[in-house]
Amino acid sequence: YSVTAEVSTAEPSDEGFAANLSFSYTDNPGKSFAAMGLSVGIGSCVVMDFLIRSELPEEVAAKAVSGLEKVIAEHFDAELQRLQNFHSWRVFVWENEVDQLPVLRLAVMLKPETSIDFVLKQLGVALRFHEMLVDLNCELHFSHSLTEMLESKKFTLDEKFGSGLSASIVVARKILVRLAEELQYCVEEKAAGANVEFEERKESYGWAHARTKDALEGKFKGAASADIQEMTITGYKEEPRTETDAQFAAKEASAAGWRRFVWRSVNLLRGGKASTMELSFRSVGELLFQSALARSLLPSWVTPDIVEQPGALATIWKRMTESITKHVNEHWATILAFEDIEQHARDDEERRRLEREAKMSNKERKRLAFLEEKRQLAEKLRKLGIETTDDLEEEEDLTQKPAEYARHLKEKQMGSERLLLETYEATWDAVCALHSVQVVSGGNKVLLALQGCDIFELLPQPMKSPPPPRYQQA
Repeated sequence: YSVTAEVSTAEPSDEGFAANLSFSYTDNPGKSFAAMGLSVGIGSCVVMDFLIRSELPEEVAAKAVSGLEKVIAEHFDAELQRLQNFHSWRVFVWENEVDQLPVLRLAVMLKPETSIDFVLKQLGVALRFHEMLVDLNCELHFSHSLTEMLESKKFTLDEKFGSGLSASIVVARKILVRLAEELQYCVEEKAAGANVEFEERKESYGWAHARTKDALEGKFKGAASADIQEMTITGYKEEPRTETDAQFAAKEASAAGWRRFVWRSVNLLRGGKASTMELSFRSVGELLFQSALARSLLPSWVTPDIVEQPGALATIWKRMTESITKHVNEHWATILAFEDIEQHARDDEERRRLEREAKMSNKERKRLAFLEEKRQLAEKLRKLGIETTDDLEEEEDLTQKPAEYARHLKEKQMGSERLLLETYEATWDAVCALHSVQVVSGGNKVLLALQGCDIFELLPQPMKSPPPPRYQQA
């Protein structure tokens, strides 16, 4: 079954922003993963490639990689570890397999059992994914680049912008029809079985309740109905009501509508071999605002002025970049103010420590030096993954000192914010655009290739990071 669709506005062109979505298959997934620079023993992965700036020194790219690794380890690693069948993540510099351009690659990898072909085999489906999805190719083209659209004060969407979208999908019609039917039958049979069981238990409860109530009322004549403990033999308990009758009816109607849509789609797929759709619009304004359905889907800030006035997009983007710059500068001011206060406090503590040591005996100095060596040794052993005994882990419990603990948390927060801002600067210096996104499962690959997605050229250039305070350098 083949589906072909085309949507275009006036004068589409290949010179501006472009995106291409495609599907491919390889018989040797292990070799493909190795060519991508990924770990062995994985089944699926999601890969994002950022295009590295031309003639970039290696140390600049290495700084960006190091910063991203620290940010992911601090803010995302714990959440990634909770993912089922998670394997590992990696940030590194590589050459893109398609065009051999240098890219900064971010990869999240899953275990072998996540391969879609392996999942289909476990479900008893004697087919591979590429036998069901034979071909997928979608292309989107803009007449202008993102930089020109968002920065030019003379650019008008209605007058100058042109775009084209074409899509082609080829699937194994008979196989998908059979699978869709079986899946839908399973869902409906499960729902019907649950409803039958519910009604049977409810009816049985009603009979037992009536018999029990009549017997108790006959035995305890004159007792209030509320004082008689009702007994049943079914164990049925009616679910607490969390929805009104109208809400429940709307939910049922929505489910019934979804089932009708699925069956209509299955019948369409069963009865046809090809579908073609072509839409053409004279301008962006006609595409967005002529149809009441399209207007209802737009956010409130999308108005006809955006497509009719010259430089409307540039004005909106300028306000956004100014807001980003303002927030970055405010964060730097907060960080530097805290670090200045913290440095003065540590200088005072160091001065008082030297004064105390000057009054100590040689024996006391040796004891403190020994304790410090023990602490440093325990820290080195922990970094090597070696467990240490309690006598080496004599760390101060700051939770028992609210003021010191609050100061420790504030220092950790400021350090995290500094790391984020420094990573933003390093990444902006190293990469210029989002180059591609790949989703790979076994031998199946879906690739989104982008051209002209210069997001880092559009973002404001970050300020030069101030040097860290002396206590962090130490």
